[in-house]
Amino acid sequence: TLLELLIAIAIIALLSVPMVDSIRRGIASWQFSHDNAAKNENLTLRRDKIAKWLSSAYPANPGRPLGAVEDAFVGTATSMVFLTPLHPNGENDTLYVAQLSVSDPVASAAGDTSRNLKLAIAVDYDSSAAFGDESSLFTDIESATFSYLTEGETVWSDEWPAGKNGLPSAVKISITFKDPTIEWPDLVVSLLREEWSDCAFSAVSETCGTGG
Repeated sequence: TLLELLIAIAIIALLSVPMVDSIRRGIASWQFSHDNAAKNENLTLRRDKIAKWLSSAYPANPGRPLGAVEDAFVGTATSMVFLTPLHPNGENDTLYVAQLSVSDPVASAAGDTSRNLKLAIAVDYDSSAAFGDESSLFTDIESATFSYLTEGETVWSDEWPAGKNGLPSAVKISITFKDPTIEWPDLVVSLLREEWSDCAFSAVSETCGTGG
């Protein structure tokens, strides 16, 4: 009868409400997991890139004249400049000057402020070369600091000053993001140290002096 049909429709409608709600919750959960996975994958890839650039940092080497350059690596708490093969090319053996830096606070539309971790590069090591191709590796950063470890020491320093010569034995990058769900364990990278890692390069004689 019509009454029975209406009752059946009402019962189906009541049963469908929690089912639809469960489906909606499932889709939302999947979307959240998908977004987090993509965010974490992007974070991991960029961490790996930074680690590769730093571990390949190139010390001043008298076998490869580098122009008027005295410092192979210079770093502060918010910026570091070093030589590395960012885009390895077996034919040209091109090296790049890389500058990793933390930007000044940037105001958002909501009125709060954040910082960016930026990469800028210049071709080869030339004191007159201008940095270009600047890009943001990470955005919405609450704070970020760089630290440096001298070979044979155990205390981290917040600078590797010009004139110190050579390469630090390790670099540590500490970052806190505005988004509390983003986890960043301190990135500690050991630099490849070799015969010329403590070279105090002389542009005049094109030889190494005593590093320090």
